[in-house]
Amino acid sequence: MKNWMLLLISFMLISACKERECCDYPEPDYLIFGVFNGFCSGPKCIAIFKLSDSLLLEDNLDNYPSRSNFYEGQYAQRSIEKYAIAEKLRNQFPSQFLSETQRVFGIPDAHDQGGVYLEYKSQTFHNFWILDTSIDRLPDAYKAYTELVIETVDKLLQ
Repeated sequence: MKNWMLLLISFMLISACKERECCDYPEPDYLIFGVFNGFCSGPKCIAIFKLSDSLLLEDNLDNYPSRSNFYEGQYAQRSIEKYAIAEKLRNQFPSQFLSETQRVFGIPDAHDQGGVYLEYKSQTFHNFWILDTSIDRLPDAYKAYTELVIETVDKLLQ
């Protein structure tokens, strides 16, 4: 009887996990996200943020992201109100990225339209992606999330 109960409880936990999709990919230690534009001036040209499960940090260096290396930032903590604006990016991150072999989507900042930088770090996974802000150039799976990143950065900079 005990074994049967343990089996039932295990099955229920696994089912609940699959419903939340928590078992499909590792929970991130942090997510770095932001927008960049090479031919621009002012504080909105490069805006990169680092989001953990409890903090939002903003990069102060404003370096143009590389297509071959992880973003190296110098971060300062932002308010809990700003964290609340950004938190949805962590919760809505498309799991398709984690099996993606391509790193660059579209032609980011090729004609001064800017780009989006995303980085996902967990205990078992670490990768980054550069996306075009011309949403029609992106795979369907990434369009809505890229728009959400752009909107979120705009709200964080207000």
